Amino acid sequence: MEMQAIKSEIEKAYEGSRRLRIDGYRTSDGGVLDYEVVLLPENGYKDMVGASLEKLDSVAFPEDADQDVRDCEEQARGELRASFFKSLGDGHGRTGPVYEYSGKGWWFDAGKEGVVILRGMRRESCKVVSGERSKPVNSKPLTKAKNLIRKQLPIDEYLGQLVLAEEKVASVAAL
Repeated sequence: MEMQAIKSEIEKAYEGSRRLRIDGYRTSDGGVLDYEVVLLPENGYKDMVGASLEKLDSVAFPEDADQDVRDCEEQARGELRASFFKSLGDGHGRTGPVYEYSGKGWWFDAGKEGVVILRGMRRESCKVVSGERSKPVNSKPLTKAKNLIRKQLPIDEYLGQLVLAEEKVASVAAL
């Protein structure tokens, strides 16, 4: 899909429903995914963190979790809570790539032609077309406990950024 068409679809979504379908997104490890996302407003990330914080104590811990993972439940909730409060703070000390905003729903890196960056999205769906979504990792019990809890929270649907380039995506469409 040509870059101008990608930008046009992003602009339509940004000005309309804020929903976007991205088909054939090529990941850095060679996989291919189809996404449906919602472009969040400026405070969308903090809203998702706040909603997750409110729900944190009410989510059920899976009964079938291994005992060593269950033993970490309280610590996992505490660490997630601390992380959410930190995210809701003033944001000082955070660093990362600096992109320029287009004003039309996408960002760009002045040093890279033919690339647009979508930032701050809520994932509505993600289908694996080819490759593996994620490789199995031998995590420690505390990490497993945090992941089991986080999967039940709104923040688990947050996508920080997707880098779109003509060769990385088959199609983009406003919904």
